[in-house]
Order: sequence, then structure tokens, then C-alpha cells
Amino acid sequence: MVLLNGGGFDGPEWSVRISLANLDHEAYERIGRVLKEIGEEYHRRYTEATRVTDHS
Repeated sequence: MVLLNGGGFDGPEWSVRISLANLDHEAYERIGRVLKEIGEEYHRRYTEATRVTDHS
């Protein structure tokens, strides 16, 4: 698996390109699940860190 900045592939600068090649079918499923979990965790942390609290 190769993880690269998406900006170098005419994608948004804050994107990621993941190259998966020649793996067993089961490996793609596992990689997909793990990447989804990681993305969800980053999103959870970001939303918690940037949550605006009402102090009125």
C-alpha cells in the first residue's frame, strides 16, 4: 500500500491518494475497514476540538 498527497495527482491539496495493487481480496476489505475507522476517529476528534460551546 502506498499513501501519497493527492495534490500531486491533480486532486485537492488536502487529499490523499492510496495505491493498492496486487493484494488478496480479503486484504482490500481489511484495509478499507481500517481506513474508514481512522477517518471516523479523526473526524470525531476534530469535531470535539472545534465544537463551539454556548457560554451565554
